[in-house]
Amino acid sequence: MSRSFDLNLLPVLVAIHEHGSVTSAAQHLGMSQSAVSTALARLRGKYGDPLFHRVGHGMKATSRMRALIRPLRQALSQVDETLASESVFTPATTQRTFNVSGLKSITGGLSLGDAVWFSGDAADCSSPGAALLPTTAGGGGVGGKSPSS
Repeated sequence: MSRSFDLNLLPVLVAIHEHGSVTSAAQHLGMSQSAVSTALARLRGKYGDPLFHRVGHGMKATSRMRALIRPLRQALSQVDETLASESVFTPATTQRTFNVSGLKSITGGLSLGDAVWFSGDAADCSSPGAALLPTTAGGGGVGGKSPSS
């Protein structure tokens, strides 16, 4: 397959196989029947096979489609797993530095040491590894000075 292949077509192919009809696959995918039919036509051209034969009101997979379905399901499942395993922000374990502009107005002029960030009174809200870096709107540190000066 060329690099220009539209991977969005693959879930359509799997849905037609699972639901046995273009109409049911379209409903499952939230697409129009016409869009699913167009996708199937493109897939047929790409694979050089009809992929499905019309049987009554449904579709029956060709031998080529039956050979494709397992690897297609595995590939789509692997893609889904990569999306599900994206990291989630957890304040208690973060090691990030947060640049905060306007901290003086937020804290009413208190020093950074007096400012309250992620109050320890709230359950599971402390961030021992997080650091605050007060900055001005121009990107410098407190009072317009860079943090290293």
